[in-house]
Amino acid sequence: MAIRIALLLAAVLSVSCSPSADDLRRSPHGHLIWAARTGDVAAIRALAARGINLDAAPDTPLMFVFPDVDHAGWTALQHAVQKRQVEAVRVLLDMGADPDARPAGSAITPLFIAVGDPDPTIARLLLAAGADVEVSRRALIADAPGGPFWNALERAVERLSGSPSRKEALDRLAATRPSRH
Repeated sequence: MAIRIALLLAAVLSVSCSPSADDLRRSPHGHLIWAARTGDVAAIRALAARGINLDAAPDTPLMFVFPDVDHAGWTALQHAVQKRQVEAVRVLLDMGADPDARPAGSAITPLFIAVGDPDPTIARLLLAAGADVEVSRRALIADAPGGPFWNALERAVERLSGSPSRKEALDRLAATRPSRH
């Protein structure tokens, strides 16, 4: 019962304290982010045709859209990958989105997100579009979230989920993919 009350309170607070989905869609970049997250490929095409920068990581406020936390500062491609919107990913890549685009200083590439998904479809789309496995691997090693405990966390997630860690998945991809140099 306490959990239900806490969830209800969180939903009420999120509605009253943060921008709504309509607020996000009022700006072109916010609209692109929303379209990517929801798989609205018609909106993605229309915005791309208007010349919006598909690789921009707009500084949208961190918002809670129950039951989801928005990842402030991510690119549209990162959002589409996170939400497993295969067609949105395909359209963004077809319209010219950089498969390695990420906000400055971020280690989280679209490929890094995709290799955590048991369905390899999006990772394959990113690789076919030229995503560089080494970019994700280098960023993971250099800017590992959580510092030295990151590898321990990855191993724990692997054991719990039964799927390989993102690091291991990227290492496997790098070993089987020809060098881009």
